[in-house]
Amino acid sequence: MSFGADNFYRSHNVTIQPITFQNQFKMNIAGNLFTPKNLNTTTGAPAIVISHPMGAVKEQSANLYAAKMAEQGFVTIAVDLSFWGGSDGEPRNAVSPDMYAESFSAAVDYLSLQDFIDSGRIGGL
Repeated sequence: MSFGADNFYRSHNVTIQPITFQNQFKMNIAGNLFTPKNLNTTTGAPAIVISHPMGAVKEQSANLYAAKMAEQGFVTIAVDLSFWGGSDGEPRNAVSPDMYAESFSAAVDYLSLQDFIDSGRIGGL
């Protein structure tokens, strides 16, 4: 059995949900939403957007960091930046810092629309 690029770490205290949202250019951004299983949905939770390093995809280091931060009480999103992994964009694997910033911005927008997130406490990693 192959898990592809995934780092294999799984937490019993975190729920993982694949998500997709669009940036301002209508490109789909692929992500994984990590939510602590003991999350109190009546109070706004802090959140963190986490991306992969150059030459990687979210299933590598970003998923690991997202899971570990979710274990500490943060709602996290591990995203594939535009042109990488499950996100839209051509040419594939392009280096585009302005589009990477747009991917982060779109993830912050997505999180701020969730009822269980405190939109004033969203960070990036």
